[in-house]
Amino acid sequence: MRNAAVSTPCKKRIIYRVTVLTAVFGLSILGCGRETTPTAAKPTVEIAPTKIDRQGLADAVAQNRGKVVLVEFWATWCAPCVKLFPHTVELHERLADHGFVVIAVSMDDTDNQEAALRFLRNRQAKSENYISQYGLGSEGFTAFDITDGALPHLKLYDRDGRLQETFASGGQPLEPEQIDRAVEELLKQ
Repeated sequence: MRNAAVSTPCKKRIIYRVTVLTAVFGLSILGCGRETTPTAAKPTVEIAPTKIDRQGLADAVAQNRGKVVLVEFWATWCAPCVKLFPHTVELHERLADHGFVVIAVSMDDTDNQEAALRFLRNRQAKSENYISQYGLGSEGFTAFDITDGALPHLKLYDRDGRLQETFASGGQPLEPEQIDRAVEELLKQ
């Protein structure tokens, strides 16, 4: 028969393990070992367009006063928009820490909001995302002053919220380098 008594070295190992486990468990309950100070990580952005009208867009630009703002009007059915959009996402990611923000306004029909949402999520568009409340048609183009009636259409605002430049496709492809230069020039001011 085995002796039921535990040897002294074995008792010490058991006591040590119980002590360590108790300490770890106690610290985890108290929240120790976790970072308790705020981090500099960027907040998670929900990628979901909300409806916007002319006044809402003016308010969104005003809320970003102090930053250079690029408003991009686009649509899922617009091939040049689909081609340019990844560049705008990259530009936003690259310059966001320098006082730059993108406001993307989908000109898709409001009944097609799911397609716009899928498009934005697939491209990880973490900018401010909206969908025109006017839906597809001339009313939205008039309300947002898209004078040439073509997409993509971009408007660039300075840090004071004043319109500085418009990039109208007019049926021609927009040059990303031209947009970049204009944005970088305003960021220097």
